[in-house]
Amino acid sequence: MSTTVKIPVESGILPVENVKLDKRDVTVTHPLDPLTPDELKDISFAIRSHVAEHHHGIKAAKFANCSMIAPPKRDVLAALGIPLETGKPPEMLKKKLLRRAEADFVDPVEGNSYYVTLTLDDQKAVWVVDGITKLPEAVQPNLTIEELLGCVDIIKADANVIKLAAEVGIAPDQLFCDGWVIGWDDRFPMNKRYQQCLLYARTSPHDNLYAHPLDFIPVIDINAKKVIHIDWPACRVGTTNKVSAPAGTGPPALNGDSFKLSGRERIPPPMQNVNYLPDLMAAEPNYTKSTIEPLKPLHIVQPEGVSFRMVEHNVLEWQGFGYRQGLILSTITYNDAGEIRPIMYRLCLAEMIVPYGAPAHPHARKHVFDFGEYGVGIGTNELSLGCDCVGDIHYLPANGTIEFEIKLTGIVNTYILAKGEIPNHGIQVSPGVNAQFHQHIFSLRVDPMVDGLQNTVVQTDIVCDEGPMGSEENYAGNGFMPIDLRITKNTLAIQDYDSEMDRRWRIVNPNKRHYSSSKESSYVIMADGAWVVLKSAKGSWVRQRAAFAEHHIWVMKDVEGKNGSERQWPAGRYVLQTRANPPDSIGNWVAEDANESLEATDVIMFLTMGKTHITRPEDFPVMPSEHLRVTFKPQNFFDRNPSLHIASSMDEKSVTAFETGHGVNEDHVERGGLLGRWYHEPDHHSARLFRRAANTTTPPAVGSTAWDNLYPGYSTPDPTTMPALWMQALQTVEAQGLIPNITQTNAGVYPAGVDPTSQEICNAAVQCVAPGDIWNAPDGMLGVSFDDGPTQYSPVLYDFLKSQNQTATHFFIGINIKTNPTVFAQAFDNGDEIACHTWSHPWMTSLTNAQIVAELGWTMQLISDLTGGRLPRYWRPPMGDSDNRVRAIAQHIFGLQQVDWNQDTADWTLGENKITVPQIEAEIAKFLDLPKSPGLIILEHELYAGTVQAFIDSYPLMKSKGWDTRSIGNLFGATPYQNSANDANGTTVYSQNLILNATGTISGLPTSGVTSASSTVAAAVTGVGSGTGTAAAAATSTTKSSGQGRYDVGGLVYKCLFVIPLIGLAHLITFA
Repeated sequence: MSTTVKIPVESGILPVENVKLDKRDVTVTHPLDPLTPDELKDISFAIRSHVAEHHHGIKAAKFANCSMIAPPKRDVLAALGIPLETGKPPEMLKKKLLRRAEADFVDPVEGNSYYVTLTLDDQKAVWVVDGITKLPEAVQPNLTIEELLGCVDIIKADANVIKLAAEVGIAPDQLFCDGWVIGWDDRFPMNKRYQQCLLYARTSPHDNLYAHPLDFIPVIDINAKKVIHIDWPACRVGTTNKVSAPAGTGPPALNGDSFKLSGRERIPPPMQNVNYLPDLMAAEPNYTKSTIEPLKPLHIVQPEGVSFRMVEHNVLEWQGFGYRQGLILSTITYNDAGEIRPIMYRLCLAEMIVPYGAPAHPHARKHVFDFGEYGVGIGTNELSLGCDCVGDIHYLPANGTIEFEIKLTGIVNTYILAKGEIPNHGIQVSPGVNAQFHQHIFSLRVDPMVDGLQNTVVQTDIVCDEGPMGSEENYAGNGFMPIDLRITKNTLAIQDYDSEMDRRWRIVNPNKRHYSSSKESSYVIMADGAWVVLKSAKGSWVRQRAAFAEHHIWVMKDVEGKNGSERQWPAGRYVLQTRANPPDSIGNWVAEDANESLEATDVIMFLTMGKTHITRPEDFPVMPSEHLRVTFKPQNFFDRNPSLHIASSMDEKSVTAFETGHGVNEDHVERGGLLGRWYHEPDHHSARLFRRAANTTTPPAVGSTAWDNLYPGYSTPDPTTMPALWMQALQTVEAQGLIPNITQTNAGVYPAGVDPTSQEICNAAVQCVAPGDIWNAPDGMLGVSFDDGPTQYSPVLYDFLKSQNQTATHFFIGINIKTNPTVFAQAFDNGDEIACHTWSHPWMTSLTNAQIVAELGWTMQLISDLTGGRLPRYWRPPMGDSDNRVRAIAQHIFGLQQVDWNQDTADWTLGENKITVPQIEAEIAKFLDLPKSPGLIILEHELYAGTVQAFIDSYPLMKSKGWDTRSIGNLFGATPYQNSANDANGTTVYSQNLILNATGTISGLPTSGVTSASSTVAAAVTGVGSGTGTAAAAATSTTKSSGQGRYDVGGLVYKCLFVIPLIGLAHLITFA
């Protein structure tokens, strides 16, 4: 049966021909099934039919969005058989679930916007309009993809825009633009839909247009399809670098000459190409073809199939995303030996704000709500198998953890710079091209049901015991413990992260306690390094629109209305062109809970996290990935480690990276494979010096007596007991005349008549610079490195570095590694660079050649054994005491490059009470004020608590002074290990893990899987335990995307990972 209806339309918005609907059966058997493509067609037809019959004063309809209205929460749980409280039977579903939908559309003729809800009459297989609500005049639904793309046609049809572009040499066919929301601009009335058009030129069809920004910004009326104004951003001029506009950074009046009011001349666009496509890069004038070999392909296979089951509907299968939120995870449960335990009802991103930090008009209005103003799900693209994701679609690590990760990459937004202009709020990434500083701030909506809907949020701070050192309660002064604050009322509902308190939050169920600890069942939220809030001033435009981004944690009750939860969108349902936080936004929700208890109730949380992007030249033309991660870990939820339920498996097909040629399989006890390729040829000494005799037994546990006996004692090593290969290597290079004959010193002091500054001696301790030594960092950079670790004070330093996403180079002493292997493992696991600082920290020039070999060799051997075979590239001589004899041994036998320093804080004298922490910090501050050419390498130590604290206190100053802080390897784009060509990118193959065993020592276990930072995959685990789990996703996009998806927003690609409990394991979902 077909129905034909004639509807008034505007050409290009609704089809001119008759609209036909074929009645069909619609079978929906899961309450959270997203709308199908057929349903979307039926819904749009139902709305247009209703409008045609009842008019409502509507002349045309342009749809902005359409999505499913989820049934009430309790009804969904009843339909799925999920209990409201663990241990109790689920509620009986007493009514039929209705299939409902909602949509927003615009009448482009009259300029009005409308909200409509519908219900499916499944008996007649038709959608029925429940009602249409005209939105207030100033309220606008999201921009559509068609509107964003259509701005190019609008500006190219405008004679004035074409003329202005021609004045700076840009032809019409070269002119392109990015459509942006207008943000906040109170010069324009709020009853129209606007875009600002950021203009660029393109020199060829696939040229990177962001390298060629233009100097003016048209504003368009979307519905009228015309340019209504031209904005001319000011520039910064003169020695004072002030804004050129006489009125400063504020917007000029619309009735004035906006170009004259900018106070500047026209700025021709920069035309230097900065491309990322290989063929276009090869055409650039100064292009040099890379000599670096392509990475070898990584194959991940499970020939016996995956270790989980797929069931019907959207349980472990995502058919797209919510048009607004992107991926939605719903009804996550755990089957605990037959008992269904709820964990999360719904988990999704709810909003995102990207505020730019340039205050001059019109840049100040650049703050985009990617979810509310665009809709992230609308821009979702499917990942490419074998490129974006490798191996089978699903990967199952075993830990019971829910993990959410975002990776940011793409092309940064750019604007033009005037000749000689120095940007205050951005950086020149290419001549004449400014990439402005900005933030990416996300709001993650968490709707928990940990062991049921009766949940409470608990804030935990880790604090020192109150008793002072020497007291009866805290004699050694080492006591610390968690202190809880229960968020039970709205006056406690807004909280912020405190790194000093190591603050975290738990979602607890007061009615469910652990059988052993007696603590409340809970999931704890961990997001170190991810917590970010707005950097803008109090009362700023963006703060008036995005209150959610002012605090890290918001807690409130969930309130359900006729059309689902009324607390979904923290910045309001309608965000486009708002000039205040609307009534249906996060601040008002907290206020509405004034008389409500937040204890043991149906709570929801909004978590604010993100990145502050201080742009770098290295971010252009394509930005490397930035990461942020939030983890929900079970705490007092499981009886014990849930992965113990899974039968272990051994992959007999796993092999080491090299079978022959480099000693990995020949006569070496395998403790982790090596990456990439050796830098030295197979017959070079450093390629074969660190093998062990063949041994079929399990290596001794790290930290055990047997392990300790593998290495020298806790003093200068005896060269007569070192491996014979090392002595043979020394004799070989001595016979080749590579080791100069220089007299040994007495604690660094040469005999009378010997000049340590001469080119024949060249001792670094007296500032003699030898070819190949590293003394200075590149201009503007600061090398972050530390000597004498690992020590008992090092973990504080490592935690801080990790929280700042800062890598460092650690020049480790062999004795200290042997004493503190767990601390060493922390530095290595954090991704920091491991370098050599000798075994016992002697005056190196006072040693014999054989003693020098033993000092360096044993340190490298221990580092190699604990890192899966890596050999450090760098070493630093203690006290700087290295002359040409010592250098030659380090270089020709071990392939080591010497790293010195150009500034010394003398922090190492803290232990001798010759300097204080404030004095160390004052020295660092003095160095930071030096000219940025050359860059800095400051001698710093992780030797004492005070030296560690001095660095931590000084780090913010390093960043605020504009220093680019990097590890030593990253200063020069080099890998930190000689025998790994690819290690700089974090890729690890068959690396050794260090884990604590039952006796408290450390044992080394080779992993059975493969990890790769570039492809984000996890080791597959075979076997199915007694636990099972389910997770359903609700979405409205029509693109099939089985577990994977990708969306581009504002020029950036956001890659996200969710790890959810499943089949006693966890399920890793990646979308980019």
